[in-house]
Amino acid sequence: MTPTTTTTVVSTPTSGGASTTTTSTVTGVPSFTVYDTGYLADGYWLTHNYGQIYGSPASITLRKDDVVSAATQLIPFAANQASQYQVTYRAQMFSFDWTRSGNSSPVRTLNSLTSVASYGSGFSAASLFPADDYWWKNSMPTSGSNIDDKATEVTNMLTAMNNVIPTAGTGAPGATPQKILFIITDGMLDQPNGGGRYFGPMRSSDLTQCTAIKTKGIKIAILYTQYLPESLAGDSWSQTNIAPFLPRPPSPYPAGNAGSSDQVLTALQSCASSGINGSPLVQTVTANDNITTALQQLFSTALQTARLVQ
Repeated sequence: MTPTTTTTVVSTPTSGGASTTTTSTVTGVPSFTVYDTGYLADGYWLTHNYGQIYGSPASITLRKDDVVSAATQLIPFAANQASQYQVTYRAQMFSFDWTRSGNSSPVRTLNSLTSVASYGSGFSAASLFPADDYWWKNSMPTSGSNIDDKATEVTNMLTAMNNVIPTAGTGAPGATPQKILFIITDGMLDQPNGGGRYFGPMRSSDLTQCTAIKTKGIKIAILYTQYLPESLAGDSWSQTNIAPFLPRPPSPYPAGNAGSSDQVLTALQSCASSGINGSPLVQTVTANDNITTALQQLFSTALQTARLVQ
């Protein structure tokens, strides 16, 4: 049965006169008695079901959607390069956010390690990703769990990936393949910290995890979906807690509590492996950039540092 939401609005003119009562009914939207909880409180749900509330457009594309699309298009790009250079590339996808009850890690394994040539022309990364995680309200993924918004557990993700990925080899014929961990992130951690909470760039303890991965011969390449300081304008909590890690936003946005540099990017560069020219394997993509193109450029750059697997 498709739920229906009925909203009644009573408008009283400021100049006096009779009040006007307007009733609107929207089919397909879960019904709630309190409108700051449930699907209607989740901005991600609203963007993907925009048309059900406002008519048009049907949905609004978010950065996450572009990332999933980029992951989809990376597979045929990699398959084409593998065919061109007569080598074998294998890929496996993971996602991470927060550690759910009963789990030991925020990482979800989405598929098995597979040759990119075997994915098929109809492959879509969207088919692998978990169902949309609509939150009950701020701090609460569900009505029965409160995680205080600690939903970007980078430290635990790095620990998990270090355990999942075996030690890399030389990549020579008959030898253990080389391995590259591609991470797509805005670089801003929001995670448990002992009995409290930490939000900000990677710290020295996180960089130690990066080093542990690289010590196993695994290269780390990072696509930085830039955390934009202008997105914090007018948000007092973010100005206090997040803005100091980021540079000043462009005009006409106010400086607010901005720092002097992008500390998020600096930390990611310290985590990443070095490319053939000595620069960190970090590709930055901002609001108007094409994430698909950026990911493919990062893939090509990272592979230049590796011995191709015959």
